[in-house]
Amino acid sequence: MIQALIISGPTASGKSGLALELAQKYHTDIISADSVQVYKYLNIGSAKPGKAVLDKVPHHLIDLIEPDAEFDAGTYLNYCEDILPEIISRNKLILFAGGTGLYLKAVIDGLVDMPGKNQAVRDELYRAIKEGRRQELFQRLKKIDPVYAEKIHYNDNIRLVRALEVHQVTGKPLSVLHNSTQTSFPDIDFIQIGIFREKAELSERINQRVERMFHSGFIEEVDWLINQKGYSPDLKSLKSLGYYQVAQYLRGQLSLEETKNEIKKQTRYYAKRQMTWLKRDQRIKWFRSNSASLADEISAYLAANIK
Repeated sequence: MIQALIISGPTASGKSGLALELAQKYHTDIISADSVQVYKYLNIGSAKPGKAVLDKVPHHLIDLIEPDAEFDAGTYLNYCEDILPEIISRNKLILFAGGTGLYLKAVIDGLVDMPGKNQAVRDELYRAIKEGRRQELFQRLKKIDPVYAEKIHYNDNIRLVRALEVHQVTGKPLSVLHNSTQTSFPDIDFIQIGIFREKAELSERINQRVERMFHSGFIEEVDWLINQKGYSPDLKSLKSLGYYQVAQYLRGQLSLEETKNEIKKQTRYYAKRQMTWLKRDQRIKWFRSNSASLADEISAYLAANIK
């Protein structure tokens, strides 16, 4: 049976570095599972691998689409269905790494056939948000789908509206539909590992990452996207974590220090939500990232579990 290693963990936990080390060890490619790295030009804020890393190991599912294109878990799964046969033909081990849990779930467990957009329902929900009734809508979601409500941020209008839309159209909670799935890859044995760091250590790594982003030209990247390339800051891609706050800075709504602090705070919240999502999956084997021999420990675990 074909083996696939899934490296999960919260943002800034060290997934990318570990994936690079293991990919070189096993002479395989890395398949990204990151909802922002799929967009072209969104480089610094998504911690996209640079040329030096890409020259060492082939990466897939990054720089796929323009920032104004639509992309979701179903699209991600379709891309995987297209590229996996060729990757499998060259590698004994497939390696996925990334923090977008729904993308990984789509590959491992499949996705349900979701209803298409219902514009009338969607318009009604967005109108309610504009009227200041977001809390009312979020409370409605908590009643009809408490599992999904716990996974999303209170201010995530896109996912809030989609969950309420799906329930109104189908009568079923989105979390229930997500669990009514069948994998597209029955011949692949998915081995899932998670990278864990203590809260204080992870927080410090997040702080350092944000400072590096700004030192590397994050403001200039967002300014170029909006003012040179002409992409709207209201796009889904540019409302992602970090890009949204820098766009606020460029509009004069936040100071530089406020921008950095808000990104750090929201990234910590995001990491917490990622861990909540991941801890529900009992198939994940957790490893502490501060181990000096982490790659060796995982290699030993793979040796014991590869069939």
